[in-house]
Amino acid sequence: MHTLQDNDVWFVRLPDGRVLRSRNTVSLRYHVRRGRIPPTSRVRRSATDAWQTLQEVEELAEAVAIAVARSHKNNGHLNPLGRMRSRSAFQEARLLGVRGLVPELLDALDSSLNRAKMGVACLLGMLGAIGWITWDLLNATLKENEEWWIVAASGWAVLLLLAACLGISAITQFTAIELSKMRQPRPAELWPSVLGQTVRLAAALLLVVGGGVGLILFLRWLPVWLLPQPADNPSWSYAASAALVLRLILEVVFWPVIALAPLLLSPILVVQDYGVLGGVREWWRLLRQHLGRIFLYEALATTLAAIFTVPLLIPIGIASWPMGIFDGVVHADGVVQAAVIVLAGIALTPLIAYLLVANVFIYLNLRFEFFHSAR
Repeated sequence: MHTLQDNDVWFVRLPDGRVLRSRNTVSLRYHVRRGRIPPTSRVRRSATDAWQTLQEVEELAEAVAIAVARSHKNNGHLNPLGRMRSRSAFQEARLLGVRGLVPELLDALDSSLNRAKMGVACLLGMLGAIGWITWDLLNATLKENEEWWIVAASGWAVLLLLAACLGISAITQFTAIELSKMRQPRPAELWPSVLGQTVRLAAALLLVVGGGVGLILFLRWLPVWLLPQPADNPSWSYAASAALVLRLILEVVFWPVIALAPLLLSPILVVQDYGVLGGVREWWRLLRQHLGRIFLYEALATTLAAIFTVPLLIPIGIASWPMGIFDGVVHADGVVQAAVIVLAGIALTPLIAYLLVANVFIYLNLRFEFFHSAR
């Protein structure tokens, strides 16, 4: 299933006559904006279409303006014929790495302040709060009935996962179409793709997060299993110690990786239109090649998100702190705690919206940093 458009392929004719193929509008706009495709290039959809300048295409006009402004700022001026002094000069003018991502993260901040995205993010925050409250209720009411607890907890987890993936997919898809078409998506463009994307994202998260959590649980169980072995063989004790050290090291690595899975998997599945296994492979490839940069990018994005989210949490903390215990009012404490949790979930709206939008920009920066003519 194609997510952005059924036929979103572009053919690009460079000023030197070479013809390249771009997989979709998102990547083409990214290359144009970052200066990897000269602004005097021409594009067309198919061999039967006429070549158009980049400025003539509505989806690419703004990207051309940004690229030209950056080239002038970096002394990559155009000559009277409208051509760059050299293709290498144009490419050298662009910013790479962290310096190049900071403007992208600021663009993501502006993109996240959209009523539709903020609304979906608010629902996601409320969903997380309700999930927390429901989990506590399940533990309190069904902890003595193990079979019913397993059934209820499994159903709760599946519904929560699908609902969360629906919201994540909606914001990611909205942002991808917005970047591709330079306008807000129409419902007919958004929702049919989002429903399929939700299922694929849920399956990918089960594979990645479930596999990671399963491995961690196995490594936690392994030392406990090794220690009761015969005491006359000290090798069992050494093996248990080694398993314990391995578990600690892997947990330090795995928990942040698992936390990054929902953020990067969604733009991978949307922008590149991958299936479940293909998306997981691409996600793993990015982690292997750019793990350090991904952590740095996510830290920058999280810091920006916290700057304008913490002020929303402070009033909730101030308002709930002096309440104390309502003497003589049955279940008042539980009601107050639930209300505070829901308010906190709503206050996380800017953080959720920004992180989801920013990871679309982060993925584009990582995936398309270098232009390959084979695309």
